[in-house]
Amino acid sequence: MGKKEASLDNVKLEVALEILAMKIALSISSDNNEELIKLLIEQKRIYSYDEKIIDKVLNVYGSEIKSLLMGKN
Repeated sequence: MGKKEASLDNVKLEVALEILAMKIALSISSDNNEELIKLLIEQKRIYSYDEKIIDKVLNVYGSEIKSLLMGKN
C-alpha cells in the first residue's frame, strides 16, 4: 500500500468514526438501547478496520446524517 492509499484509508476511517459518533449520540438521545448496542459493536469493528462496516457507515449512516443536517427528515 502506497503512502497516498494509506492517507485515503485514514481519512475514510476518521470520517466513519465521526459519522458513527453522531449516530451514537442520536441513539442515546432517543433512548434507543438496542440500536446503541449495535452501533457500539460496529464501532469496535471500525477500529479493527473492517472495510465493510466502514463503507456502511460512510454510505448508509452518512446519508442519514446528511439528511438530518439538511433538515430533510
